[in-house]
Amino acid sequence: MSSIFFNGEYLSGDRIDLPVSAHPWLRGDSAFETIRTEGETIYFLRRHLDRLSNSLMAMEFGNVDLEEVKRISKEVVNRSEIVGPGRLRITCFSNGDLLITHEVEYPVSALGKLGRYPLIRPAMTQLLDAKTGSYAASATALRWAQKHGFDDVLFFNEAGNVAEATYSNVGFLVDGQILTPPLDSTCLPGIVRQVALEIFPDFHQADVTKAMVSRADGIFLLSSIREIQIVESMDGRELASQPILSVMQEEFSAFARANPNS
Repeated sequence: MSSIFFNGEYLSGDRIDLPVSAHPWLRGDSAFETIRTEGETIYFLRRHLDRLSNSLMAMEFGNVDLEEVKRISKEVVNRSEIVGPGRLRITCFSNGDLLITHEVEYPVSALGKLGRYPLIRPAMTQLLDAKTGSYAASATALRWAQKHGFDDVLFFNEAGNVAEATYSNVGFLVDGQILTPPLDSTCLPGIVRQVALEIFPDFHQADVTKAMVSRADGIFLLSSIREIQIVESMDGRELASQPILSVMQEEFSAFARANPNS
């Protein structure tokens, strides 16, 4: 059973009442975090709250008591009684509304086909590190991907280098190196990306050019729900199985389960 907290009330089900004048909701004027759970375990909650704090500051929001958000989040997870994988979402709106939901996370579908998005990903310097509620650009790109036979796309920045995928950071095995674009590529500072950079000494930040994408031996996505997911093809080019990436995938999963509060 899913669980909801909204402005001081714990609710069950999948509905809340909003006034027609809820402009922050209509405009996506919010910051949020989506977090993987298993049972009552919330993975990397401290890191997610740190990033939420950074997003709120970047968006000029008022003060939010993140210790209270942490307490409520744990209560929401406990009330939902979800045994297996779950998805916790914390959303703070500019008018002070706080929405926290927890629901079942169904098995992640295979992400076989990745393509290049034809439009440039422009830099928004002020909100470069903020995880905001406005995901229209990513949703539009994902619809483009599906129309063209892909499961997701790569965004490229104004310099012609890789930024990220629609909802995930991205990594590459190219020329014997395991790389992920640096934060100044306009990618979001993902939590799984952050942890992976800390625990894998051979995983580095570096600009990834279009030419490097074309010759990459392996590509993988990193996100809080997917963790590390290996891509099967890029622009129609099949990517052979790479044992080093499979080991990385397995070791990250083992680390997360042994260190959920890291």
